[in-house]
Amino acid sequence: MNNVAQSQSEKETLDQDHTQAEKDLIEALRRQRGFTHAAVNAVLRARALLRLTIAATLAKLGGGDDLLSWLYSQLVEEKLRSLQLLRANRILRERMYRIESRHRNRYTPRERFLIVLYKETYG
Repeated sequence: MNNVAQSQSEKETLDQDHTQAEKDLIEALRRQRGFTHAAVNAVLRARALLRLTIAATLAKLGGGDDLLSWLYSQLVEEKLRSLQLLRANRILRERMYRIESRHRNRYTPRERFLIVLYKETYG
């Protein structure tokens, strides 16, 4: 009986913490410029959908034979893809360095912006 009362008390405490965290999130979003009531609701809905997606993925992966081997294979595939992209990038950079700047392609303003954005993000 005491364990049931204790677990009920823990559940109520967690519910109160969750409710308070939800209220804090809503208040923080309202303070941001451009977040209307509809935008806050959309963010909360998206967050709920993300939680459901994560839960469904974990449930699906949990039923598999070996989660670690699957994750390792995904890691190996991504590493191979990353190495392939790095090689392609190196080849293109070496080629660009050989071409004089006056003979290089001209970029549209959108392409220039994407290049600058990429350099600032990853460079």
